[in-house]
Amino acid sequence: MMMKDREKLNDIIDSCWKYFRSKYDYHVVVKPSVPIIWFGDLEAYKRSKLKIVTIGLNPSDNEFPNGEHAFQRFPEAEIIAAKNVLENKDKDILFNSLNSYFKTEPYSRWFDAYEIILKNLGTSFGGKFDPENEYNNRAVHIDLFTAIATSPTWGKLSKELKAYLSNIELCFELLEFLNPDIILISCNYPAFDLFKKHFEFKDDMLDYVYWKSNGDSVFTKSDDLSKVPRTKKKKHDSEYIYRIEKYQKDGKTLIWGPYRSKAFDYFSNIMKADIFSEIKKDISGE
Repeated sequence: MMMKDREKLNDIIDSCWKYFRSKYDYHVVVKPSVPIIWFGDLEAYKRSKLKIVTIGLNPSDNEFPNGEHAFQRFPEAEIIAAKNVLENKDKDILFNSLNSYFKTEPYSRWFDAYEIILKNLGTSFGGKFDPENEYNNRAVHIDLFTAIATSPTWGKLSKELKAYLSNIELCFELLEFLNPDIILISCNYPAFDLFKKHFEFKDDMLDYVYWKSNGDSVFTKSDDLSKVPRTKKKKHDSEYIYRIEKYQKDGKTLIWGPYRSKAFDYFSNIMKADIFSEIKKDISGE
């Protein structure tokens, strides 16, 4: 990584660590823990021809299991977890620990939902997801609202707790630093709308929407959101509509999909493979 990039990243680490320590004593913050500013190999990401960033809401409490193995996913970081201020050598430890996440002990049951999509776009988180190094491109993951692991996770926190813990500016700063070609985000629509407005992805920048009714095994592709059926049915009803939206702006692609327990989880793996294989063709002009 270039020196100026590492200096910028150290500034981000300093800012995030200060914020993390200021919130650490709050009861919903997982203890012990460190802020997970990113997941994945940043250096390999920076070398990738196709740069993809995936986005969630905040780190799961499963990233730091209870008991003596709390740091099984970030073993190097345990020695700096209690520090109020990081020295340069401490920042190196955190940098290496976050970079090694997918090589160490990733929370595979959650990240595999994104990995299926990534591989259909020609990339991977790497590490244990790509042990044979079949994919040249490497993706990284960040979170929209905070880098702090909480219990419960973001969706179950009160509005007051969300306001107290939110550090959405970190996500925006990281995205500017990462400068991805494709952003994949799976969350509730109000959170996506907040994200979309910040980066000025307007409705008229919608490229395609892929939608299906609940229970369908096929999807429909449309270039006009107004053509997608609207319904007030409940989510368990057969007429309830799920959709994936793809936006284009200044050569960048933004893709949103609904979230259940995992990313894009209302679409089967087979359907996700079909949709994102088609998206890959659209992006590459095949």
